[in-house]
Amino acid sequence: ASVLVEGLRRAGRDLNRERFVKSLESLNKYDPQGYGPAVSFGPDRRAGARGGYVVELERGRGLVPVSGWIALD
Repeated sequence: ASVLVEGLRRAGRDLNRERFVKSLESLNKYDPQGYGPAVSFGPDRRAGARGGYVVELERGRGLVPVSGWIALD
């Protein structure tokens, strides 16, 4: 969700598909604030991360990883 919000923020008020795609393509090593690894997009790169973690929401701590990195095959 953090990547979506950042893409919308960068696209601005006159949102359309083209502006949104260009705003996502401008993300380079974007840090989703602890919700996952840094992600990058571009005209030829449509997958932001090649894996992820299983996380748990803990009161007072937020999202806490409960697994190691799970790579996509």
